Amino acid sequence: MIKNKWITLTFLIAGLGIAFFLVTRYRVPPTIDFSTITLTDLQRQQVSLQQFKGKTVFVNFWATWCPDCLRELPSIAGARTKLDTSKVVFVLVSDEPVEKIQRYVDSKGIDVVYWKSVRSFGELGIHAIPTSYLLDSQGRISMEKVGGFNWETPEFIQLVEEVSTGQ
Repeated sequence: MIKNKWITLTFLIAGLGIAFFLVTRYRVPPTIDFSTITLTDLQRQQVSLQQFKGKTVFVNFWATWCPDCLRELPSIAGARTKLDTSKVVFVLVSDEPVEKIQRYVDSKGIDVVYWKSVRSFGELGIHAIPTSYLLDSQGRISMEKVGGFNWETPEFIQLVEEVSTGQ
């Protein structure tokens, strides 16, 4: 009887350890140094988030095969239309081949900036997509989220406006 309790306790502790590992690896966004990420535009020219210094930047790591990513893209486009695009930029980053990204862009026509990460998401520490960040005008992370989301909510729009005005 005591042996069974120890076995149960061991499995419980192991299960909690596995659960903690999975949550921290797959549901907690990694801290990314955005200045070190190598990106290209869809014409394969190297680009950088630094070109948006002084603006608020929404960065969404996504893929064309990801159902949650595709479900949230219309709300990203919707949020973009509700914000001052002279102060806020929406950038979608994929690690897929440029041709695949371009085919998706051409078929959907969602008006945001599409870039490709030269390094795989795994190399960046991103283990779940979509993963999104809101960067202030100095490039500091103001918000981070793993998983699909409705980006058109009044709360998110207000957050972006506050970040973009420095409040």
